[in-house]
Amino acid sequence: MGFAALERQAKGPSRQAPPLELVHIRRLHEVLEGSGNVVDRLGAGCFLICLYGRARWSDVRYVEHVELTAHECLTLYTSEHKTASVGLRREQYLPIVVPWDGITNDPWLETFMEVYDSCGLQLNRRPLGPLLPAPRVDGTFCARPLTTSEAAEWLRGLLHGTPDHSSFRSHSLKATLLGWGARAGLDKETRAVLGHHCNSLNGSEVVYSRQLQTRALRKLGLILKRVRMGLSLEDDAMRELGVISTPPPLTPRLAATMPVLSQPAAPSSHAQVVAAAGEIAVDAAVGAALELEELQSVKEEQLDLQTLEEAADRLTLFPVELVSAGVIEIESSSGSDSDSSGSSSDSSTSSTKEPGPKSVRYCEDVPANVDYFRHHKSGILHSCKLNETVSKCKVSMGPNFRKLPRTFYFRYPKCIKCFPSDNGRIRNREQLTESLDQFLKRAKASDSNETEG
Repeated sequence: MGFAALERQAKGPSRQAPPLELVHIRRLHEVLEGSGNVVDRLGAGCFLICLYGRARWSDVRYVEHVELTAHECLTLYTSEHKTASVGLRREQYLPIVVPWDGITNDPWLETFMEVYDSCGLQLNRRPLGPLLPAPRVDGTFCARPLTTSEAAEWLRGLLHGTPDHSSFRSHSLKATLLGWGARAGLDKETRAVLGHHCNSLNGSEVVYSRQLQTRALRKLGLILKRVRMGLSLEDDAMRELGVISTPPPLTPRLAATMPVLSQPAAPSSHAQVVAAAGEIAVDAAVGAALELEELQSVKEEQLDLQTLEEAADRLTLFPVELVSAGVIEIESSSGSDSDSSGSSSDSSTSSTKEPGPKSVRYCEDVPANVDYFRHHKSGILHSCKLNETVSKCKVSMGPNFRKLPRTFYFRYPKCIKCFPSDNGRIRNREQLTESLDQFLKRAKASDSNETEG
């Protein structure tokens, strides 16, 4: 591990492959549509497959099969790719979807399939194997796929004479359209789907499902259409086709101060009415936002642990108005002794029940030689020596901690360092399940006893 760390430190920063420009992509289209060497035409077509399919060169080294949807797309299914690790991903094919239309109006996919057949290769074979086998000098092909370094050298040879042709690598094919998507304002999730990337949040079903890629592919088609029309890729120019990033939410006051497009001048009276209506609408929206913020702050205060403890005896499933008016009689949450006579009285002669002694479900005493402090937000208990303010876990009991009385009736979570020998601590999932089962059994037994009484 130490040797690997030293080698990684000596490696230096990563150098990302530069994306291709329009002049380089047009050169590949010219080679494919030209009448030159058929092997060079095949190589240019395979490079365009990787470019429009946003695929690494290693993704096409072993293709299981190819599906063709006329005038829509060409889909390559491969199981040998970078995102394949173990388990289910090894049993799934990664669909590499290549759109039918590129940056030119030429039917380049039809030309590619004709060239592929003229080279003696069968695109409909299953399994297909490498999309581009390594060529021999005599014009035939090997069984092995073309390596990444050989593909990069061939790509630079086809782009010879164009600007910066010597700086491109095979990964430049994948980075080109992903860079265009970023310039066009596509969101991160769409670009991740186009680049065949998955994570723990989105999952891999979006990458491995052909149908779930439809939305991202439709946006990619709009970008390619705009390039064919000779328009810009920037975010403002893409608004006409709807390919824009999702705008962040704006507050009413900020939305009111945003610049608006110029409108034709209206009569002065009408303009004054519109301006007054706009001010009223803005003031109403700001007032609503302030009320929402106040309600949110009230909700956060109610979630405070101290407030919950104080309101524990007043919790009820009935409306508060009915309980306050005395229409419904509710027992306290901690439980009370019911009348044991078992006799029901008339509504007209009902007598007031005397409250019995309050019973508690949990009670704990603080030992004589220590003090317990509780964090006012997390509720975690810490133990300190008597009359000291530093806990056993070396935490200072500052203003965020509150000292508990010598007897308390709420079961708080405890610090694992201050209470290392606590028998009631839950350490794993099995103990949690067992604790819940025991609590339900005690609750049912208590309810049955109260019903019998």
